[in-house]
Amino acid sequence: MGRLLRYFLPLFKTIRLLIYRLQGKTPKDVLEQRIVTGKAWEEFCEQLKAAGAALMCPGAPRDVFQQAEGIRYLTRLTRAALEAYVEYNDPYSPRLRNMVHETVKMGADNPDNYYQNAQIDGNLEYIIRGRRNDIHYVGFFTQNGNYGTTGGLSPCGVLEGEDLKLEADGSFEIYLTHERRGKNWLKIENESSLVMVRQTYMHREKETPMEAEIYLINGPERPDPLTPEKLTSGLEMAGLFVQGAPLLFTRWARGFKKHTNTLPRFDPEVSNAAG
Repeated sequence: MGRLLRYFLPLFKTIRLLIYRLQGKTPKDVLEQRIVTGKAWEEFCEQLKAAGAALMCPGAPRDVFQQAEGIRYLTRLTRAALEAYVEYNDPYSPRLRNMVHETVKMGADNPDNYYQNAQIDGNLEYIIRGRRNDIHYVGFFTQNGNYGTTGGLSPCGVLEGEDLKLEADGSFEIYLTHERRGKNWLKIENESSLVMVRQTYMHREKETPMEAEIYLINGPERPDPLTPEKLTSGLEMAGLFVQGAPLLFTRWARGFKKHTNTLPRFDPEVSNAAG
């Protein structure tokens, strides 16, 4: 997924800027016009329409039940993409949220995992406060870069549960800063853009997942209002995500069919393409 976005977004942006210059317009002028004329929404809807082509891919089942599930899959991707890239894409107002869960199954996600992500800005500082509880595994990770950049997403900081220092009541604080700070520290750099929390159940019916919230330390008290640039960029990312995810996981499924009832080593390059 990440590879698709990294390839297409820079190309789209370069072509668009060239067209703007030829028309004698600034990007701000064009973005505002696209919002007030409804063009931004129309283009997003066209991206969703194009995503439906995945239902007709060679090898896709054509029976009513499977096609209905395919449509539901696209609606779930749309919901997840809008939350990720439009609703919760502000590093000045971060929130740990579940992008993949019981009603959003993206592709090869682990049913024993509890997935959480939050958008951050590496030029700011954050703190995560929470309570460990008794889920089997907990890990905190930061990543640098963004979808649409040449470098993509790369690992930065790691703090796993066995190294997490707890208070007597099971609570904890984790500082996300450039320099080491506090009992628990998760490294960030200027390029950091994402914090991920991964929890894994050993016995789901017996374990309670960790509770955690993320807070901005050194930023403004209130986030800036929504801008045409933020909204348009978020809609573009969401549309590309809904289009790209079915293609990626269809390719994975085809590969799996070549190894029925076996567990060959999965190519890391293929796995990273979904990141």
